[in-house]
Amino acid sequence: VDEAFLEEMILRLAQLAIDCPEIDQVDINPLIVGPVPASGRTPAASRPLGVATRRAGPASCVVDARIRLRPAGA
Repeated sequence: VDEAFLEEMILRLAQLAIDCPEIDQVDINPLIVGPVPASGRTPAASRPLGVATRRAGPASCVVDARIRLRPAGA
């Protein structure tokens, strides 16, 4: 299991919650976590989550996400 991807995903989600307190809910479905990539990946800060450098594409990724914001003034 690609634990580095899982750790990165959780850290980025936590940072999003800190940076955007108006977020009420986050729905990530599905979250696909595959095996550890055979080849190295670029540093996390320089690529979108789930995007690997391998031509075959990422084994781990967030397929779809929905963010719900709190109503104004709530």
